[in-house]
Amino acid sequence: MPPVEPAQPAFRAARSGEHNEVSGVSKPIYHVALALVHDGPRWLVARRLPHAHLGGLWEFPGGKCGPGETAVAAALRELREECGVEAEAQCELAGRSCEYEDRIVHLAPVVCRWTRGTPRPLGSAECRWVTTAELAALEMPAVNADLVRQAVTWVQAGGGA
Repeated sequence: MPPVEPAQPAFRAARSGEHNEVSGVSKPIYHVALALVHDGPRWLVARRLPHAHLGGLWEFPGGKCGPGETAVAAALRELREECGVEAEAQCELAGRSCEYEDRIVHLAPVVCRWTRGTPRPLGSAECRWVTTAELAALEMPAVNADLVRQAVTWVQAGGGA
C-alpha cells in the first residue's frame, strides 16, 4: 500500500501568535500530528521530557505541524526527530481537539507501520516498544485512550497488514 499523503495541509497554517478566545481567556493554538507506529502487535511510545507540557507522561511521537505541512509529513518528520525511526503512513484517524488551562491543541493522528530504525530517545526522555496490553496500562494524556482504541481496532481489522 503506498504511503498516505493528503493534498491539503492538515490544518490552516497558524499565524505567529495565533490565539483563540475561550471563556474570555486568550489561549495559543497548536496544531500537532501524532505518529501511532506499530510493528505487528507492538506500538512505539515515548515519554515526554519532565519540563515539557504534560511532562513525564507517555505519548505517541509527534509534534507541531509546520506552515503548509500535512499531518502525514509532520508525523513522519517528528518520528525521525524524536525517536530516529522510519515508518510508512497507513491511515489518518479523525482529528481531536484538547483544551488545557493554558492552550488549545488540535491533534491529527496518523497510523503508521514501522519500516526501519531502532528507537532512541532523541527528543524525549525515553522511547520503547510496548504490546497492546502494556499500551493500555501506560500513564498517557486522556485523549490517547480513544486514539489507542481506534488504532488497535483498525490494525486488528486488517488495515495494518
